[in-house]
Amino acid sequence: MNSDSRETKTPPALVIDLDGTLIRCNSFHRELLSVLRTGRLANFLLELIRTKAWTKSRIKLAVAKSCPALDFSQCFATEVLTLVVEGRRQGIPLLLATGASELSAERIVAQLDFDIPFISSTEATNLTGRNKARALVAMFGEQKFNYVGDSKADFEVFAHSKQGVLIGRDVRLSSQARKRFPNLTILWSAGRCRH
Repeated sequence: MNSDSRETKTPPALVIDLDGTLIRCNSFHRELLSVLRTGRLANFLLELIRTKAWTKSRIKLAVAKSCPALDFSQCFATEVLTLVVEGRRQGIPLLLATGASELSAERIVAQLDFDIPFISSTEATNLTGRNKARALVAMFGEQKFNYVGDSKADFEVFAHSKQGVLIGRDVRLSSQARKRFPNLTILWSAGRCRH
């Protein structure tokens, strides 16, 4: 037996989207509502002007900086947490990949009972759709990761993943996904978080 045959294969990484997937809401929308409700609009506008935040990713960061840390603990999707916990148990490499700002992702990940590495939007790149797909292929390789997402923007990522899991809440979107990705798993989920 040669040394090559004794090597164990590393399972594909499990990559999880944040908004609408790991949490059953959109972190940016919750943070923006908090900014508006708590009278922090002036802080937000000053941050926009100071950073010349005229791109999606910069606006996300300006909102996060203007907003206090919010409690997302009631918004975690138990069916996705189950996938993550099982992946951890099996030693599967895990990664959270989100279009949210780094500050938002950091705050939300801190509310989990375990550590999970993440990649997020930066001031230069809105990490959604095609940008997220490119980043993941650069990290893992084509078809070398499994991906869990919830939206049409995630179709770009599913196209490059080995296996995709769509968190289903919308019959039409699930039908479109099934037609485009016949091997896609659809995991039906409870509705959005209203907190």
